[in-house]
Amino acid sequence: MADYGCQTRMHVVRLLAPQLENETHTKDVDFTAKGISRRWEAGYAYTRAMLAREPWNGEFDPLAGVILHEHEGTHARAAE
Repeated sequence: MADYGCQTRMHVVRLLAPQLENETHTKDVDFTAKGISRRWEAGYAYTRAMLAREPWNGEFDPLAGVILHEHEGTHARAAE
C-alpha cells in the first residue's frame, strides 16, 4: 500500500472461532441445527467482546500502516 502512496492506517482485528465445551474433531462436519446455532452464538459473543474492547483506540507507531489486533491471553486449544 505504501508503494501506491496510501497513507491510511488500517486496524485488523483477528477473530478466531472459540472452542466449545465438549467439542471434538467432528465439529467440522456438524451441520445439525443445534451445532450450527451453538457455533454461531459462540462466534457472535466472541466478536462482540472483541469489538467492545475497541483495540483500535490507543497509541500506535505513527509509521505503522497496518496494525493487527489479536486475542490477548491464551488461545483455546484445538479439539482433538
